[in-house]
Amino acid sequence: MKKRFSLILAIVVIAALLASCASGTSYKSADSAEYYNGYYDDVDPAAPAYEPEFYEADYDEYYSESEPAGFTATSGTSTNTDFAEKMIYSARVTLETTEFENTLQSLEGLITSYGGFIESSYVTGQSYSSKWNNYEPRRSAEYVIRVPSTGFKSMINDFSGIGNVTEQRDWAENITEQFYDSQSRLNTLKVEEERLLAMLEKAETVSDMIDLESRLSEVRYSIESVTSRLRNWQNQVDYSTVTVSISEVKELTTVVEPQRTYWEEIGDGLSATIKGVGNFFKQAFKWLIVALPLLAVLGIIALITIVIIKLATRSSRKKRNAEAKQDSENQ
Repeated sequence: MKKRFSLILAIVVIAALLASCASGTSYKSADSAEYYNGYYDDVDPAAPAYEPEFYEADYDEYYSESEPAGFTATSGTSTNTDFAEKMIYSARVTLETTEFENTLQSLEGLITSYGGFIESSYVTGQSYSSKWNNYEPRRSAEYVIRVPSTGFKSMINDFSGIGNVTEQRDWAENITEQFYDSQSRLNTLKVEEERLLAMLEKAETVSDMIDLESRLSEVRYSIESVTSRLRNWQNQVDYSTVTVSISEVKELTTVVEPQRTYWEEIGDGLSATIKGVGNFFKQAFKWLIVALPLLAVLGIIALITIVIIKLATRSSRKKRNAEAKQDSENQ
């Protein structure tokens, strides 16, 4: 009897525990939904309530109410005309010089005077003083310079004082719209980061915590990417880029030819032709002198070859004459 009573009591206790667990789960689910729906009341009354579809919703549409003043969520462009323009200035300059070392020193001094710095550089070749075996090496250098934008134009004009400018090209890129659009995007991402952190503190289920942490990781990656882009843009705006190519030459190129008359042009052409012919014979004579030992060896070989051929031809002719004479005697 006691055993039967104990068994019945145990069954009743187990049933009660199961019912309690079921009701507790149902309550917790309802409480969780109520918690998320009422969460933003103490953060931002205008913000939307948490929904599972948050992560799949369009970002710009979802946060259209939190866009900073002066921007529109639909177009993503600034409507504020008071923003400072963001301009990136760049230039490429080609110089030639007969005094290579002095030009490099002058260039570095010019960079220092404008508060700039050398981002990269290389120098290649040998000087004309080290030429050998008719080889005349030519040195060249290329510098990538960063200079404060305030001195960009002045520095470009000063290059003519350190070398002969044969080519100059400069251009500008206006990134104002992209810059402030990205800045607005960054502000919005930071707002979302703060909200996700606050939501993560009050999350009760593991599933909600995983979803929030996953989205928080994506937002932080986007923040780092946009911040890096803005920093790079600002650096290019503050410091313009100038690429300088320098070549060592014997004679400087005349960039601007003076106005010449018809007969002067004929005289210039005739002079150039005579100079070209003179250079040809000069180089030919130099080549002849340099190649003289080789020509002498080739001449000796040719002479020996000719002698051998003549001897062989004479011997063959004598043999034919002897055979012809013998044939005639036999007849």
